[in-house]
Amino acid sequence: MAGSSSMKFQPLIKSRKKNMDVLVKGIVENFAKEYGFEGSLEQLFEKYVAWVYLQEYHKQDPAVIDAIVTGGGGDEGIDVAAVVINRNIVTDPSEVEENISDQFKNTLKVLLIQAKTSQGYDAKLISKFLHGVETITDCLSHTESKVAIPSALKTTVDILKKSLEFITKFDTFHIPAEMYYVTTAAHARDDAKKDSQVSRAIKRIQDSGMFQSEIDLNLHGKSEIQKTKEFIGGPKNVIIHFPRKQSIPATEGINQAFIGVISATEIIKLISENGMLRENIFDDNVRLYQGERNDVNRNIQETLASDQKNKFPFLNNGITLVARKVDLRSEDLTISNYSIINGCQTSNEIFNWWVNLDHDDIHIEDSAKNIFVPLKIIETESDEILSEITISANRQTPIKDTDIQSSSKIAKQVEEYFEQTGKDGMRYRRQSVFDKDYDVAKLRIVDTQSLNRAIASCIFGDASLAAGSPTQLIRKNSYMWKEYPESIYFFAAKTAYQIDRHLTNNGKTNIRAAKWHISFIVSRLTFPEIAPITPLKNDANFPTEYKKILKKVGDKVHSSKKWQTNLDTQIGRAVAIVEDVFKEKLEESGNLVKDDVRTQKVQETIAQKLQELDNIDS
Repeated sequence: MAGSSSMKFQPLIKSRKKNMDVLVKGIVENFAKEYGFEGSLEQLFEKYVAWVYLQEYHKQDPAVIDAIVTGGGGDEGIDVAAVVINRNIVTDPSEVEENISDQFKNTLKVLLIQAKTSQGYDAKLISKFLHGVETITDCLSHTESKVAIPSALKTTVDILKKSLEFITKFDTFHIPAEMYYVTTAAHARDDAKKDSQVSRAIKRIQDSGMFQSEIDLNLHGKSEIQKTKEFIGGPKNVIIHFPRKQSIPATEGINQAFIGVISATEIIKLISENGMLRENIFDDNVRLYQGERNDVNRNIQETLASDQKNKFPFLNNGITLVARKVDLRSEDLTISNYSIINGCQTSNEIFNWWVNLDHDDIHIEDSAKNIFVPLKIIETESDEILSEITISANRQTPIKDTDIQSSSKIAKQVEEYFEQTGKDGMRYRRQSVFDKDYDVAKLRIVDTQSLNRAIASCIFGDASLAAGSPTQLIRKNSYMWKEYPESIYFFAAKTAYQIDRHLTNNGKTNIRAAKWHISFIVSRLTFPEIAPITPLKNDANFPTEYKKILKKVGDKVHSSKKWQTNLDTQIGRAVAIVEDVFKEKLEESGNLVKDDVRTQKVQETIAQKLQELDNIDS
């Protein structure tokens, strides 16, 4: 049977006729319900695959998942495309430079996925997917050529082109890439790669030199999806020698814990592998590495470089590590699935010190063994306990401006109001850590920063500020959190949510960058009374007439649901206005990016367009 090519690949063609695996179908439907995603089963499966395979990076943000699913036609078989810089998913070319830091090194990765609901592997579809990948490499390799890039992939190509401009700041001269063809088949089927079209396409991608030379296509089925889903992100079975420790009595939610001092040699085992820093173990830390110029980090450097190394445990607070599994055998611990939730700066400086040592010196090992670091290890399987420990261990972290805003009286009132809006309403996540499950899809949950942007664009017409400089909305004494009716915040949040859904469901994701301008238009189409409210130049002098307008509109929002019924119609009108304003840009590139919408001139142009329409209507 193995000798016949036609017999070997016949199951691949037949498998296209099989329906989606029943178990996976149920999982996908529950996932869609939890997040509030809508669409065909095929579309929901694409989002589910994006959620699973990018779980290390998307931070459970539905908007990010939406952004990396290319969606529908014009995608050349690539259903999910994500560029990751320093473990952050970049969704706009303007964000590339923002995510490149002065840290020890910068990382870059691109993940390209085709997701099919069938229970098999179709060589023709795999070839189409690989052709899409080749199109991307051609566009990157031949910058002056006229290679046509599908509209759904243009943003990904533009992000990668911008990344290449800064390639010397990354830890590679090629773009690390991962390719996946994911189905609901029972198991992986690597024999599909033996098809001549598939194997030749993989070789051409390798020969392009754009990605790493060992790039391969991963063919995944149901079992591989489940394994990927269960991956927590922490290292597995790392053994450390920890003789100077004391057990801490276990308590509810904590299986066991240890505290003591450990040599820098053992710390290196925990924080690195094969000479590379384990970057993902710091994901639960409140702050990533702050760079060598940070004052605290300079002090750590000076101590490690001095003759006072033996004082390190007295001068440093050490490291707190939380693990899912810890096995104790005498003076050794085997640790799996762990995070360093406090001590990111210490860990990075020890690693930097270690890699810069002269490892040809026979005394280096002795030097590291005689530097002791305070270490606390906690074993727990509870996410709630992990969050609680993380917050407690990082109380010295400065309070963010958004935390100050969310602690205001009006913020607490808004939180309570949102809770009364039903399952079709919205929820406000006022605190960054909470101990309750929300009874709505995650797409309907907004945080303080998102609510700031919604209020700025919907109510005050600051759409360009919301799009390009949202950090200005958290300045002290901002107009964001005055004593407005709670229903005004709900109106803004609901409008922003509905716009996201409209753009996704109607294939308008190419104008998502103009979301906050659409919010501005929709609010004024829905409630023309808001029109006199303009961006404030001085927060301290809040006009009395604005308060009266907001009170009137707030009463309408609360007492009637008619505005919600008409919301999608008004969004459609607003989208048409935006497409008209950006007609030339869309004809030229097919997509809007942040730089296209962030200027005040754009805001004024759209306001003028809206005024002209009002005059025509009147």
